Amino acid sequence: MSDKKKEKPNLFEILETSLHRTILNAKMGTTEYKEVATKRAGIEGIPSVLRRQYNVENLPVRGKVCSKVWLGFKIAAINCKRFVKSRINAIKDHLKSNLINNLYEVFCYQGTVAVIFTA
Repeated sequence: MSDKKKEKPNLFEILETSLHRTILNAKMGTTEYKEVATKRAGIEGIPSVLRRQYNVENLPVRGKVCSKVWLGFKIAAINCKRFVKSRINAIKDHLKSNLINNLYEVFCYQGTVAVIFTA
C-alpha cells in the first residue's frame, strides 16, 4: 500500500434520474398505485381496440363532423358487440344450469317401489 493520500475523497454520486426512478418504484408497490393502474389499463384499452381492429387512424372521410359521426358509429358498433356477447354468455350460463338440473333429475331419480308380498 502506498502512503499517498487520495486527491479526491470517496465520492458517492446520485443522478437525478436514478433518484426519480427509485422514488417511482417505491410508489408503484403501494395498493393505491395498483388501483389507479388497473383503472388506467381499462381506460386505455378502448383506444387500443379502436386503432387495432377498427382502423381509426385511416378514416375514409374528411372533416371534423364527418370524423365524429364515423367514430360514433364505430364506438356504437363496439358497444353493440359487447352487449350481444354478454347476452349470449348469459343465455349459455342459463342453458348450462338448466341442462345440468335436467340431467340430475333424469339420472338421480330415486323413487320408492311398492313391493307386495303375497302369502
